[in-house]
Amino acid sequence: MMGPPEARGPLGEDLTVQCWYGKGYENYIKYWCRGTTWTSCHIVVKTGSEATVKSDRVSIRDIHTFCMFVVTMRNLTVEDSGTYWCGIERPAMDLMFSVKVNVLPGNQTSLLQWT
Repeated sequence: MMGPPEARGPLGEDLTVQCWYGKGYENYIKYWCRGTTWTSCHIVVKTGSEATVKSDRVSIRDIHTFCMFVVTMRNLTVEDSGTYWCGIERPAMDLMFSVKVNVLPGNQTSLLQWT
């Protein structure tokens, strides 16, 4: 799995994060969770199929054709800043990677940084 290690979005705006996975994981459940470590992660939203699933201000959509899922956080607040995880449920151990979300003061452009 891979994606941006950091994602930034302006206060009150939306932020979209793309999480990429390898072939063969198309039919697994994907999720977006929040927590300092993966063991303390609380699921915010998870996929059911390729349909968009919404939970409060957060939505997730799995796009099998591109082996990616997209998470959108709407109407960002300062409290939305923190560590999140893109994850794939697996029987033995989930595949996960962290994304540091920073909410910026208003009037700044949204930016996804890749390393």
